[in-house]
Amino acid sequence: MSGSSVDDVTVTLPVSALEPLPESGDPEEAAGSWVSGLAYERQVIPQLETLLLKIDPTGEMRVAIEALDPGHDFYVYRALSEPSAIRILCFGMIKYTQRSTFPISRVQEDLRKFHGMDKPLLLIANADLTQRGKKIISSSGLKVVWQKWRTESDNLELEASLAGLLR
Repeated sequence: MSGSSVDDVTVTLPVSALEPLPESGDPEEAAGSWVSGLAYERQVIPQLETLLLKIDPTGEMRVAIEALDPGHDFYVYRALSEPSAIRILCFGMIKYTQRSTFPISRVQEDLRKFHGMDKPLLLIANADLTQRGKKIISSSGLKVVWQKWRTESDNLELEASLAGLLR
């Protein structure tokens, strides 16, 4: 600052230091609401990597966060003996909401992306799914597992869901 006027200043902050600002009262549409989702995703991915090593100590199963169709957040693959060859075992999506239950509309929207896929889908979220949401998943024709994860204390349930999908 110089005197009473404020000069343009560029400030660099880590994403984790930002908080979403509600605009319309709907926390899902708040400016910057993606920040909480990104922070949540950064918590989940290392846990998945750790759990995969417990499920498969050989290290042949891995988590990748590269984008492939149809718009997932990660996929689990097995490295094959041929160089650079992999077999995708399941796709996954990591979902964050500021509500107590996950919005059904977002579940429906996400499942549409996977219509016709033959690989299982693991949906990890920080909130419970309503009964209606569970019915939508079960009638989707997809092999979908919904898993609530908030902290490392939920790792046993996440490990069981992941192991079940990979069998």
